[in-house]
Amino acid sequence: MDQGLPSGVTVAVRVRPLTKSEKKNNPQSLVQVFNEHLLTFDSKDLETNDNRGGLRRRPKNVTMRFDKVFDQNSTSLQLFDQTTKHLVDEVLMGYNCTCFAYGATGAGKTFTMIGNAESPGVMVLTMQQLFNKIRDDPSTEYQVRVSYLEIYNETLRDLLVQNSTALVIRDTEGRDVIISGLSYRVPTTAEEVLAWLEEGNTRRSQSSTEANSQSSRSHAILQVIVEKKVISSGTSVSYQTGKFSLVDLAGSERAAQMRNTGQRLVEGANINKSLLALGNCITALAGMRRNAENGVSRAGYVPFRGSKLTRLLKDSLSGNCKTVMIANVSPSFSSYEDTWNTLQYSYRAKNITMNVFKNEKQVAVQVSQYKDMLVDLQEENKKLKQLIVCAEAQAIERVNAQEMNNIQVFNSQIQQKLDHYTPYLSQIESINQNQRHYVDLIKKKELQLIEMKANLAHEQLIIVCAEEIEEIKEALRQLESQLLSLSMNALKEEDAIRTLELSETFKLRVNKAIAEASLVSLKALLERIRNSIHIRRLEVELEMTRIKLEVSNYNANNATNHPPRAVVSPPIFKLPVKTPLRLHNTNVFSPTENTLRASKKLKTDTQITSPPIQKTKTTPTRRSSQTPPLPKPLPQGHPTRPSPKSDPMQIIQKKI
Repeated sequence: MDQGLPSGVTVAVRVRPLTKSEKKNNPQSLVQVFNEHLLTFDSKDLETNDNRGGLRRRPKNVTMRFDKVFDQNSTSLQLFDQTTKHLVDEVLMGYNCTCFAYGATGAGKTFTMIGNAESPGVMVLTMQQLFNKIRDDPSTEYQVRVSYLEIYNETLRDLLVQNSTALVIRDTEGRDVIISGLSYRVPTTAEEVLAWLEEGNTRRSQSSTEANSQSSRSHAILQVIVEKKVISSGTSVSYQTGKFSLVDLAGSERAAQMRNTGQRLVEGANINKSLLALGNCITALAGMRRNAENGVSRAGYVPFRGSKLTRLLKDSLSGNCKTVMIANVSPSFSSYEDTWNTLQYSYRAKNITMNVFKNEKQVAVQVSQYKDMLVDLQEENKKLKQLIVCAEAQAIERVNAQEMNNIQVFNSQIQQKLDHYTPYLSQIESINQNQRHYVDLIKKKELQLIEMKANLAHEQLIIVCAEEIEEIKEALRQLESQLLSLSMNALKEEDAIRTLELSETFKLRVNKAIAEASLVSLKALLERIRNSIHIRRLEVELEMTRIKLEVSNYNANNATNHPPRAVVSPPIFKLPVKTPLRLHNTNVFSPTENTLRASKKLKTDTQITSPPIQKTKTTPTRRSSQTPPLPKPLPQGHPTRPSPKSDPMQIIQKKI
């Protein structure tokens, strides 16, 4: 073990930016940063027109030197690289390290230690750096343990446990401090630690105050213990244990300025009590160093037992620990006293010195002991292998041939069921695709109908199209009902298969033949539906072509004859008469269905013809103000005015 090396507290000051409200009240900065070590508080160059207590304010104009000073434009990553990053290496070497943020409410302590997604804080960056170092050293064995607690109203609570009870601080014989009942978790990655950190922050005590919308009402301590096993020359083993404490302190506040009442007032009193005790300890420790430098042998008293916080930070301030103190200050004149007190305590903390040594334990191991251990492990391995072989043999004997046969039969039945239902799935998916196609077609028809209503005054033509759309919808509904019946048939087939599993071999063969015949029938039915859909699609395309031709001829007639003329009705076209399809294997359908499918080919009886447009003579000198009358409604039974049928197949075939 080391004899101990003198080490002081590294003090860094971070000045946060002014908020919008602070800039509105006074845009001047109370703290001016000269370089990375010097700052000036309340410079004489600042305006002194504001009065306090009716008296003209006299600037303090104090220049202070710290180990590191970060201005308003600095980032958390820059602060981590220059203050805390090297502590990760110290912890891996077996030293104790502490980093804590000190300052008033709203000075930016929680942002510095925890941060957010865009700017992670010191705690997050430290965990990432720690596990990166461990990953880069695979030859060394590490074990990491993590705990997270808070001090709220002088009560310790475990933030990693739901509804944690109060924890107790105990002193060991070596004057170390332990926390009875505190839980530890063993992470393997930095992401796990960050997830636990977020989990603990959800349980941390926070509330809104005058200075901060999310003010921390407790002190939070994240403690990371790293155990490292080092083997030297094969004859000795050393265990190094480093402890890293990351502390986010609650901010000091004035009750009158914060306007706290009730529970907030009690919380503020306890926070100020613990921070006052911490300040007294810092003052006492700094005084002990001054006495030593002045040759005074009197030992000073440090009141570490003044609060739970100082008891936990005793080792960080006066024991075996390398400590970094980050003082967060506000440059606003509204935080004048708080900023001045923070800078004073931070300046005193620079005078604290400690003796730091490695936490290392040497364990001598002889080579002969390793050989004996190796022989014992090999013998134990052989015994375990023999036990495994015996256990496997006994397990195989317990399973007889009949049980294996039953398992094979059951597996074959399951496979048959899977093979049987696989074609059904593809068929149902095909029907669903056709159904979606018809739905899209109906939507297009509806859009076309709306356009025709807006651009044409031909109400009879609109009515005909609407009736055709309704007929298509009705046919689609009946197709959906057929799909439902197919699904019901599939369910019935499943029940039949379950019954067949319990039957004898002969019944299985008979039912299999019946199922194959049913499958052939279903395939024929699906073929019929596919052909009917194809026929309907051709019919709709032909009908839309006819309608577009009528409209174009009608518009051309109106556009070419400007003088008044007699109204000519739009041409009416007849659909070609087509014979229905005949499907093979008609014996699986009813007589009515076989009659509807009597033919295989579509024959065109008539061609689409357009009667010539009749023009009337007009007088060029006189123009009639009367608008052309609308065409007469089409008579019932006209080829372009279909009548609804009850059978969907007749609706599809009537245009052919």
